[in-house]
Amino acid sequence: MTDSRWIRSISRRLNVEVDQVSDPIRRRRLQLGVWCTALPIGALVFAALIGDWSIYMARPVASQHRSFENDCSQCHSKHLQPLVALAGRFGLSGAAHASSVTDQDCQACHPEDTYDHNPVMQEGAIDGCVACHNEHRGIDALAMVSDANCTNCHGSMETADGSLTFRTGIFSLDTHPEFALMAAPSETESLADHGVHEVAENEQDEWRDKSRLHFSHETHLESDGVLLPADHPESANGDAFRVLSCVDCHVSDDHGEYMQPINYEKHCKECHRLEASESLLVGGELPHVAPELLVGVLRERLVAYADEHAGEVLEASKTEQTLPGKKEVQQPTAKDKWEWAERKLSAGDTFRSVNNTCSLCHAQDAESTTGKITRLKVSAAKVPNRWMSQSHFSHRRHETMGCEECHDGASSSFSSTDILMASIDTCRSCHASPGNNGGQRSVRSDCIQCHRYHKHFASDE
Repeated sequence: MTDSRWIRSISRRLNVEVDQVSDPIRRRRLQLGVWCTALPIGALVFAALIGDWSIYMARPVASQHRSFENDCSQCHSKHLQPLVALAGRFGLSGAAHASSVTDQDCQACHPEDTYDHNPVMQEGAIDGCVACHNEHRGIDALAMVSDANCTNCHGSMETADGSLTFRTGIFSLDTHPEFALMAAPSETESLADHGVHEVAENEQDEWRDKSRLHFSHETHLESDGVLLPADHPESANGDAFRVLSCVDCHVSDDHGEYMQPINYEKHCKECHRLEASESLLVGGELPHVAPELLVGVLRERLVAYADEHAGEVLEASKTEQTLPGKKEVQQPTAKDKWEWAERKLSAGDTFRSVNNTCSLCHAQDAESTTGKITRLKVSAAKVPNRWMSQSHFSHRRHETMGCEECHDGASSSFSSTDILMASIDTCRSCHASPGNNGGQRSVRSDCIQCHRYHKHFASDE
C-alpha cells in the first residue's frame, strides 16, 4: 500500500501543474524569435519598396559605380546570377557561369579589350575582368589591383616558346631589377626584343642615346645663361644673356604624363636661326626642312635673284675662287638663269655654308662627303617620344620634385648620347614596399602604379 504521507509531502513541495503555468522567460524568448524573423523580412520588403538593394551587397560598390548602385542589372545581367555563381564555387552542377559578372557586362561601359595584354587569357587561364577587378570590396579604385594579381602570372616572364623579353622573378619593387637603360648592355644581351634596343645602342658596354643629334645640356644650363643673338628683341646691345631651365624646353603633355617632343620651331628657332652666308645671294632665314626640300628652296631663291640681276648672272665669264697656289679655273658662261642656279648650288662655298649650319645639330650620313649641296645627307633624328615604353609615368604627380632629383647629372651633361633617366634606386627612395623603409610605408609601390594593363590615353601607345 502506498504511503500517503509521502504523497502529501511531495505535493506540498512540487507544483505538478507547472507545465500549465505561464513562464515569462519562455514567453520573451518566443517573442524575440518572432521579432528576429519579422524585422529582417520587413527590412527586405521595405528596401524593395523604396528600390534600395544595398542590403544584398557584401560591401559598398566602388565610387565610380555609385551612380547606379541600386540598379543591379547594370552589372548582373543574368537572372539570379550571383546565386548561380555562388553555387558554381561549391562545385554544384548546373552553374551556368563561374562569376556573377560577365565580361560583356563590364564592356558595356568599358570598351577595352579584355584580352589586350596576354594571349594566355584567350585560352581561359584567367577568368576575364573579374579575375583582377573585384567589386563589393569597399575600395574606391578597382584599377588598383593587388600585386598578387600580377605576380601570380608575371613572376615568371617566359613566353610560350620559353624565350624572355623581360627579366623574371619580379614579385615587388624590392626585387625589381635595374631599368635596362641604366644597366650594362651585357646584363640584357638575352633580351633581344626588349624596347631598350629601340632607343639606345651599345657603346663600350654602356647604353648610349642613338638620337644622332648634337646637343649639350651643360651649355644651355649655364648659370650665367646663354648669349642671345644680336638681333634678338631682348638683346638691345648685342650682349644679352638668358638663363634657361629644364621647363623652357621640356613641357608635359595635356595629361601631365610625358614630355612633348622637342620642336625646332618652338624651342630652338628663337636663338638658332638657319641662315646661310651672304655669298649664297639668297639672304633671309632658311626653313628647317629635309635636305631635299632645302635644295629646292635655295634653287627657287637663286632663280629669283637671277631674274633681278640678269646682267650679273649672265656675265661673260666667272673666275672660280681657289686656294692659294692653285690654278684659277675659268667657268664657262652660263646659258641661262637655271644653269647659273645649278652651278651655284654645286659651288663649294654653298655646300660649306649650309653644311656648317646643319651639322651644328645634326649628324651626317656617310654619303654626304662630295662637297655638293645636292648630295647633302642629314641623318634622321631618332628621338623617342617614350623612353620606357613598357611602363607608365606621370610627371604631374612628381611636379613637387626638382628635375635633377630624378634626372641626375643633366646640368653637367655635355654629350647628347648621355642617357639621363632615373635609376630604380631613385624610385625606391620614395616608393617603398610595405614593411620596408624603416617599417613605415612611403609612396605606394604596387605593380599597377607603373605597369598599366588597359590603354586609356593616346600617350600610352
